[in-house]
Amino acid sequence: MNKSPRQRFNEKCLWRDSGCLIWTGAVRGSRQKRGCFWDGKKTVDAARWQLTNLVRPPKEDECACHTCDNSLCVNVEHLFWATHQENVADMHAKQRSHHYTDPSVGKQAGAKSQATFRQKPHLRARGSRHGSAKLTEDQASAIQNSALPSEWLAKVHGVSRSTINRIRNGSLWSAAIKARQESPGN
Repeated sequence: MNKSPRQRFNEKCLWRDSGCLIWTGAVRGSRQKRGCFWDGKKTVDAARWQLTNLVRPPKEDECACHTCDNSLCVNVEHLFWATHQENVADMHAKQRSHHYTDPSVGKQAGAKSQATFRQKPHLRARGSRHGSAKLTEDQASAIQNSALPSEWLAKVHGVSRSTINRIRNGSLWSAAIKARQESPGN
């Protein structure tokens, strides 16, 4: 029996506690992973396919954007259509990129000058603000303080064992965990 594209799509999704419906099928992209799906005719972006089939087809210049900032999420409640310019503006507003405008100096900070980060480290997106983050500060702090085996923690949190070990030895997430502990209300 041949399965419909919808059945095949749903088999490649996994609900997370965050409310994200994570795409577990094929991905493309080296830095920012995006789900891809064979719709029976061609390979398409999984989030775009989901929005097209459950909400509406995109206008000519629209792309599928995420309110949750998880590029593998295909939960239609976390997706919306926007132009590339609107998507970039949303990313900057959430400070999810190190290429955002610093209002105190009125110019773009980031890739053109790594010296900017040495002079103004607060501009660097760290911890869960980083666009590629798979963990929150609370999760990283719990990992750092946990006596559980690295292999088990890696499986539970969906990261590699080396990531767990780097969090534990302070080479990953230490600045974000420290900033969170020093922030008011903690």
